Amino acid sequence: MKNINTLIKNKLKEKKMSIDTFISKSDMSKSTIYRVMKGYQKPSEELIEKIIKILNLNPLEQRELRYYGNLANTDEDILSARDEVLNLLYKSDTREPDKIELVYYDGEKYIHTFNKILNNLLSLSGKDEFSCSFRLINCCQDSILEPLYTTISQLMKTKKPYTIEHLVHFSTYNLKENIMILSEIIPLLALDNYSVRYCETDSTSGNSIFCDFLIIDYSYNDESNKLVKTHLYITFLREHLSACYVADSENIQDFFERSYKSLQYEYRLALNNQKKFEVLGVLFAELEMTYDTILFKPNPCYNRIPFSVYESMKGRNSEEAVRYFMNSYLCDNVTDFESQLNELLTYIKVRIKASFDKNQMDIFTRKGLESFASTGMLSDHLEAIPPFNAKEIKATLEYIMSRDADKKDTYNFYIMKNDEYSNEDLLITVFKKHGLIIEYNNPKYKANGAPYCFIEHQGISTAFSDFAENYVPIMLAMPQKEAHNFINSLIEKYCY
Repeated sequence: MKNINTLIKNKLKEKKMSIDTFISKSDMSKSTIYRVMKGYQKPSEELIEKIIKILNLNPLEQRELRYYGNLANTDEDILSARDEVLNLLYKSDTREPDKIELVYYDGEKYIHTFNKILNNLLSLSGKDEFSCSFRLINCCQDSILEPLYTTISQLMKTKKPYTIEHLVHFSTYNLKENIMILSEIIPLLALDNYSVRYCETDSTSGNSIFCDFLIIDYSYNDESNKLVKTHLYITFLREHLSACYVADSENIQDFFERSYKSLQYEYRLALNNQKKFEVLGVLFAELEMTYDTILFKPNPCYNRIPFSVYESMKGRNSEEAVRYFMNSYLCDNVTDFESQLNELLTYIKVRIKASFDKNQMDIFTRKGLESFASTGMLSDHLEAIPPFNAKEIKATLEYIMSRDADKKDTYNFYIMKNDEYSNEDLLITVFKKHGLIIEYNNPKYKANGAPYCFIEHQGISTAFSDFAENYVPIMLAMPQKEAHNFINSLIEKYCY
């Protein structure tokens, strides 16, 4: 495992320099150097600069030195969570999940795979009056959720009725496991008819049959037009052979139904399917006025657009276009056009003002910013808003740069040096010491067609904010001067 100790020792070996010579050149005490190399003490900026000069570190090694130096006395849970946040945001896992074998209790015992059960369900989906429902407790493993996602995606194409209800445990203390759970459920947000509820417990693991549990109910008309109902109860055991129970008995069905409903009361709603733009907008406005905010998004959010740009757009667009926007996203059948428009502009001012009252940080990508500069379209561009023109793009980019350069301003941004988000449609807004909102904005959908997931969990927000503040600036992002030069190059290329 790489750390400041191995970094310095490898460079000393490369330069054929003894540790005593290194200590002598640093003008620091032997105990100070020892404590820094062992990770017991954070190096001062003075010592960092001396080490860079003595060992002639290249830019990458300098970033690593600063990062590993800052790890001293950092909680192990935070460090392990950083790796998982990095994987969630920037790594694409292409591995095939393992297939789950389970005992299939249907009068007699058979061994089936989970995939075979799902394939059988799909083969029946062509029957008349077919419908099905999936109810999950946890099951946050790729070997369960990936084949389930594939199956439901195919059901979506058939337009046969189905629902997915998901109950998820988040741990109070295990930040790494919480991020792993998030990475598993996020793809499901893109599915229609998906709902997720969550609760917080000391641990997400357990040995009961309801720890990782799935109920599949489906029905259809057979060849004689008789209704056939099937109830599958699957318990996934992590260290033993899992089991699927096919319940014909009303007593068994009643047992599982009562057990599930009694657990359901402990969970609160995370996924909100109120798809009006104003619902999410008001929630953001309230949270931004209360908490420091970090946004993981390829290009700027709407509250990074200068108010002068909105006034410019209002002036160059017809009343008919603006009215269409308001009918689409704010309320139905607008009658008092002028007052509603003023209310919209007031809302925008509130969002912009919040970024001056609370700390706010954006984490962009090179690709995302170039896309905005070249097209005038944001990654979550609202359908009814036309593209920003070159003058408006220039004003927006200059605005975020001027705020970032002002050390007294509460807003700043970083641009990823090489990494792009593994899912460009995914937007994550972190409210420090409170929770986070996940938006899954697929460009194929209208802006009001995508639900959002709001999880109030201090530990999860801490993992993301730590990653943004302590890992991104040193290990992933461009230095400020390089970032500003990049944006100026976009302005010069696309805005004149």
